[in-house]
Amino acid sequence: MNVKFSRWLAMVFGVLIPLLGIVRNWSLDKQDFWAFFADVGSGAFLLFAAWKVSQKERVGRRYLAAAWGLVCGLFYSSLANQVMSIGKPELGDPMLTPEFSVAATGLGLLIVLAGSISSLRSDRNK
Repeated sequence: MNVKFSRWLAMVFGVLIPLLGIVRNWSLDKQDFWAFFADVGSGAFLLFAAWKVSQKERVGRRYLAAAWGLVCGLFYSSLANQVMSIGKPELGDPMLTPEFSVAATGLGLLIVLAGSISSLRSDRNK
């Protein structure tokens, strides 16, 4: 894995995170503005970092590492909140089971960690 993989993954997640945030907010009875802002902001930061890598790789790598750090923190926080809410009674009928949400967020966190690690690894072939 190298910075090109991390850049490609940043473009994919930069688009998916805001889209999934929109779906999540529409599916809830009470919209969460701050969660939506975090989704859009982190997606925009990932896209900006991917663009910076395409402009100048050495400088862009720093932006990419910072963007992945932000997204990793958001995924970890979301995963911790979801794990803590398992077993608590729901106010309404959720669209997805809490276990599925935890599994999906955990998988997303692993992918984000792969993107973060690949952005930090140096290309020794150069």
